[in-house]
Amino acid sequence: MRLLVGFRWLVLDSLQPDPVQQQQLAARVLEHCSSTNRSSGNSSTMKLQQLLDAAFQLPDDAQLQSPGTLLRALPTGHVQLAFTGVAALAAPTAANTASAHPQLLDDRLWLSPTPSLVSNMARILAASTVQGPLLLEGPPGIGKTAVVQQVAALLGFSCERINFSANTTLEQLLGSFIPQVVAGQRVFAWQDGVLVRAVLQGKWLLLDEINLAPPEVLAAVAPLFDR
Repeated sequence: MRLLVGFRWLVLDSLQPDPVQQQQLAARVLEHCSSTNRSSGNSSTMKLQQLLDAAFQLPDDAQLQSPGTLLRALPTGHVQLAFTGVAALAAPTAANTASAHPQLLDDRLWLSPTPSLVSNMARILAASTVQGPLLLEGPPGIGKTAVVQQVAALLGFSCERINFSANTTLEQLLGSFIPQVVAGQRVFAWQDGVLVRAVLQGKWLLLDEINLAPPEVLAAVAPLFDR
């Protein structure tokens, strides 16, 4: 299931932005896999086809206006996005609360549901499921930052937003020695940067406008994407 989620929302998204052509490409891949691996049987192929069809299902405007239809709390502790089937494991406290009070999921949804919002939420949930990084691209002001913060809140995780610019330094991100007065004496002590603090606290990292960062900062941040 994790492979299917990653294939739909991460691989296909990077290959083809048009959802219709994505679905056609997915059908061709499934047909090729079925022809080269006949031992799996027709039932497995049909089940995989059903899962893929569900992954491409997005709500219409009428469904988006119906309360309680967008999110589901699963007994496994996952929060599932309806119409796509993609789900991600919530933080333990959030999972217990959502299972006991499913309506709280919709209460936490402060963004207005739209087809594009559902698509971006699915991408973020998929990235959380496969435990990989996600790059959201687009012009300013379309809600990329807000949707990441929204999904983090739904899953019960803290999200650390770091705004990058041409002036962002490694010291701001990683840390540096700063002068302090300890017992009446001036000493230099290490202070973690915002990136290190967020990682140590297990927060989600939202690297905003990372394309504006200097090359040396990008080189330092890059190993995080391979974790």
